[in-house]
Amino acid sequence: RMVAVSGHVNRPGVYEIEQGVTTFRDLFYGDNFCRGIRNDNELKMFVPGGGSAPWFFPEQLDLPLEGRTVGAEGSMLGSGAIMVMDETTDAVKAALRLVRFYARESCGKCTPCREGTTWEERILQRILDGEGRPSDIDKLLDIADNISPGPYPVAADPSQGLDAVPFPPKQTTICPLGPSSVAPITSTIRRFRHEYEAKITKRDSIPVMAAPMSSDPVEVG
Repeated sequence: RMVAVSGHVNRPGVYEIEQGVTTFRDLFYGDNFCRGIRNDNELKMFVPGGGSAPWFFPEQLDLPLEGRTVGAEGSMLGSGAIMVMDETTDAVKAALRLVRFYARESCGKCTPCREGTTWEERILQRILDGEGRPSDIDKLLDIADNISPGPYPVAADPSQGLDAVPFPPKQTTICPLGPSSVAPITSTIRRFRHEYEAKITKRDSIPVMAAPMSSDPVEVG
């Protein structure tokens, strides 16, 4: 099948791969394909099947590009549009870029999607702007659960002892657009929660200057 690789590789492009044989490692690092990550950086994450797909990480590099295999590991091949991100990528900002697309594209017919994608975008932007609140991470997950209830498909994370949740997701919407907005949120929070927390903590650590106390007597009653 044909796949299109974009992002932080030395040779992005459209490639013909042997489905079920070619692995993501072959595709990203092979001389006949993308020839490695730019500037010899480390791979941080990649989206294996278009913006609707839950994200994969270095642990999934040796998976073959085959629908059932990728689905069992928590994502999908979808359109074959693969986005590669290296270690310099801000996970929260990357999530916002995709969520913003779905918020703009929502037709507005389904309440969970119309309201949910809008709030996902607002909260992510708030976090990036340094105005994040400690409750924002759980709020994002709660909104995501309203759009796509139950465990959302995600890749395994051996470092945390977490198993993969197979694809596809459940949905409370008529079409898959709403659940697609959940993919970047659940993928990045599960894997890079510390990046969200760091941005929120940075905001919380800004000194707050107390108003000067008045020396005038206060009348009571």
